[in-house]
Amino acid sequence: MYLLDGYAVRPGGLTQADVFRLWHSASRFATRTDLLRGWKLLGQGAPVPRENPVSARVYHSFLARSTGDNRYFGRLDFADGWRGVFFKRAKYPRPWSDVSRQSFDKGQWERAWPQLLTRIGDDQLDVIKRGRSGDVLAGKVELGGQSIDVVVKRPRRRYWYRYLNEIGRGARARRAWVKSWKMIARNVPCAWPLLMMERRRLGYVVDTVIVLERVPGPTLAAADLDAMAPRRRDGLFRRAGRVLRRIETLGFSHFDAKASNWIVRPDPVRGESPVLVDIDGIRQRRWVALGVERLLKAMRKHPQYTPADSLALCQGYAPFTRIERERAEEVEGGEWGMEGSGSALPTPHSPPPTPTPPEAG
Repeated sequence: MYLLDGYAVRPGGLTQADVFRLWHSASRFATRTDLLRGWKLLGQGAPVPRENPVSARVYHSFLARSTGDNRYFGRLDFADGWRGVFFKRAKYPRPWSDVSRQSFDKGQWERAWPQLLTRIGDDQLDVIKRGRSGDVLAGKVELGGQSIDVVVKRPRRRYWYRYLNEIGRGARARRAWVKSWKMIARNVPCAWPLLMMERRRLGYVVDTVIVLERVPGPTLAAADLDAMAPRRRDGLFRRAGRVLRRIETLGFSHFDAKASNWIVRPDPVRGESPVLVDIDGIRQRRWVALGVERLLKAMRKHPQYTPADSLALCQGYAPFTRIERERAEEVEGGEWGMEGSGSALPTPHSPPPTPTPPEAG
């Protein structure tokens, strides 16, 4: 192990603030056992705190940078009224995103955005979803001589009162941009945002667009589960459960964790990984088991979904909780791969325990 930068080396020994900062930085890689062992070695005999007091400040600092002009993000401003912010580079790439390993500059986006806007206006992109609430389109963007698969979301205000309740909290594209970086900073796998643009008139936002990396793979609702090796299939559902548990551990809840909002990203080394592609349903309030119950309900419609998959999902979400089967008559519609079987659910009288404190960092 080598020290790469000594700017923060100072006399006086290790302080508790230093330990908290190490705890926060290592929490993406270390297990809870590793973090607890480190705290016992460096915490000077103090009890393990329930939350890392440094984490909130680090998250807030990162979020402030995500809308500014710095090493990791940049601003765009065009004469036709469009302005916004784009992603430059990531300090720590994530395994679920290919673009997190790449770097972009302002000149590339100044050339790419007018072309992309023209293609959107001429309806030259593939339509994933189109409705009164907006368009979800798919296409490619040329950046730095390479073609990147992207998803373009252009939301619309479906109801008149949206014009009022967006005052002070931002339009949907801006909220999606901020929420995505909140999740990425907390190591929650979701589609990587590349660009957010707004067009204003008299200071009011009249049009918005957000561009995200297109995650390869099918949705969880359409995935061929039987084609997966049993161990990888079990790991996929356990990972989905862990993602939902982490969201709740961090003080959030996913109100729309249905199967169509997950992409099964192929990975020949780590195995199939679940990635969230629509995080509009994540709210900063904790509602225990809401997300996992929504996903369990949605997965019952999958013809290949079995009680073993349900059990793996619940054990990923609540590994130390007693799991019970639902009665067959309680399963809606009987849409099961194994007739007469019920799904596994955490028992209502045994809520998932509070995770070991180091994970909160």
